Amino acid sequence: MVKLLIKMVDVLNSVKFGSYNCRGYNQIKQSYISKLLTKCDFLLLQEHWLSDGQLTLLGNISSGVLHTGISGFDTADVLRGRPYGGCAILWHAKLLASVVPIDTNSSRICAARVVTDNWKLLLINVYMPFEDNDEKTDEFVYTLSLIEDIIGKNADCHVVLGGDFNVDFTRNWTHTVLLNSFCDSNGLQPTINHINYHVDFSYNFNMERFNVLDHFTVSGTLYDQSIDSITVFHDIDNISDHEFILFSMKIDIKYIGVANRVYTVRQSWVKATANDFNKYRLILSDSL
Repeated sequence: MVKLLIKMVDVLNSVKFGSYNCRGYNQIKQSYISKLLTKCDFLLLQEHWLSDGQLTLLGNISSGVLHTGISGFDTADVLRGRPYGGCAILWHAKLLASVVPIDTNSSRICAARVVTDNWKLLLINVYMPFEDNDEKTDEFVYTLSLIEDIIGKNADCHVVLGGDFNVDFTRNWTHTVLLNSFCDSNGLQPTINHINYHVDFSYNFNMERFNVLDHFTVSGTLYDQSIDSITVFHDIDNISDHEFILFSMKIDIKYIGVANRVYTVRQSWVKATANDFNKYRLILSDSL
């Protein structure tokens, strides 16, 4: 885990965030990821498939790039088939900001505080489970509860939450309902609804089925005042089945300057028991 602390000598008034599910990390994909880093200040990676001991390989991209990441699996377990999961945040060392990684205690969430003299952002990268059974839904809810807990502990920051959510907002599935409810409860807005959103698809299955599964969702103030554009890149040298999403944001300190910490009382799903989850699932099933 890397920490960067540098002296602020200027105002960072625009930031670009990228999100990319790379589905593995090797020399060919490292070259493509290096290209993506020329387009953004922060790059959120999902499914790098690296173990804890291999995370240092992310530092091979460039000497001018720093990173923090988590593995998607426990090497103490016996692995069958290919490795899986994991996510990371990469950023340029020259950025006029303090970037401090956060311990999320999760194999699906990577987060960091990005702070300047004028504003504070909480940057969260997530790789969510696909919806196919109750166990995955429980994991989806639990992961959202961990994110909510991280947001609560960093309430002095505006939030940029991105990654592979495995949710298509056009599908009326349980995970879609859960994600929308989570956003409403935490004052977040999915950028897919913004006028400057220009993404046709971010995932394809054998070039036959197309979905938007990779998203950014942000604090209401950022949504209203700071979004410049959200675009997708369909590059021929991209060998993942996910596309690169670029989120550009302009920062006006009149709207997102450093604010006093605000605490809002909410239910803590982190502390929920198995019985609580079962009751919630029954209520949700009846409601749907």
